[in-house]
Amino acid sequence: CLQTDNMHTHVLRPACAFALLAASVEPLQLLPPRQPPRTCRAAVSSVVCTAAERSLARDLSEEQRAAAGVPKVAPSAAEHAQVLLADLIAVEELSGAAPDTELFERAIRAHAEAGLVEECLSLLRRMRRARKTPSLESYALVVSALSAAGRPREAARWLRRVVEPSVSQLLLRRSKAPPRRSEYNRAMAAYGAAGLPHEVMETLRTMVGEGEHRPDLRSFNALIAAHANAGQPDRAAAWIHRMRGWGIEPDACSYTSAIAGFARAGEPERAAAVMAEMRLAPNITADIRAHSALVEAFAVAGRVAEAAGALQAARDAGLAPTVGTYASV
Repeated sequence: CLQTDNMHTHVLRPACAFALLAASVEPLQLLPPRQPPRTCRAAVSSVVCTAAERSLARDLSEEQRAAAGVPKVAPSAAEHAQVLLADLIAVEELSGAAPDTELFERAIRAHAEAGLVEECLSLLRRMRRARKTPSLESYALVVSALSAAGRPREAARWLRRVVEPSVSQLLLRRSKAPPRRSEYNRAMAAYGAAGLPHEVMETLRTMVGEGEHRPDLRSFNALIAAHANAGQPDRAAAWIHRMRGWGIEPDACSYTSAIAGFARAGEPERAAAVMAEMRLAPNITADIRAHSALVEAFAVAGRVAEAAGALQAARDAGLAPTVGTYASV
């Protein structure tokens, strides 16, 4: 409660009182603000104080702004992001506990809108370390901020590794009717592209157990791709043989995923062995993607002559090398 010269009594929120105090209004006789506890960083209080007049002025009515002389200036996006980050740090240091999910997400949104991409990524990692599960909106904000900052490859990586698998799994959970095998396969393909073999296997078990669907070629290819993208090419190659136990023969995509996995792992001999096995398999023809993966395997290992030989083998097979094939060499 604050009493003015004309004896009218106004009930203001603490934020309003702080803004009026910052404006140094003459008729008001207020006590100085309390000093923050020693455990709180000085940077926190300074960030809050410098942005207080601008960010808290919104709590005042037009008449109160005019009486207090508070400028009609809205806080900039960067200042708003700084205030929310200061709040988050203060909660951590004063309570000794991680801030709640809502505070994290408000800070991520503010930094994304201010174009502060690195701070967005830092907050997202900080949130996950605190065992708080980011919402799809938080990930989408980070993807959008990366795209706006001219970093489309990073945006695509976040989209592929996090957003698409989460959306697919969400659709499975919210499905009122029993999910079809194609819907399970779509979720597994997203996890496979993200290099998440555990999630692919869990979805596969759910499909077989609860959905009562048998896995098909797409199901196993998602599992092979997941292991290959997770840096486990040996397991990817093993599943090429294990899928035959279910009566399903591998295709060119199955072998190509394993070859690409060995290429990224720096094992060109293993990649060449899988290519040789692929050539012996009936009804399967190695396409340019398989040849490009083999070229990359030798090129990554610094074996330029063998990479050039694999490139020539693709030409001899009547295949036109792509830009990616040449880029590997």
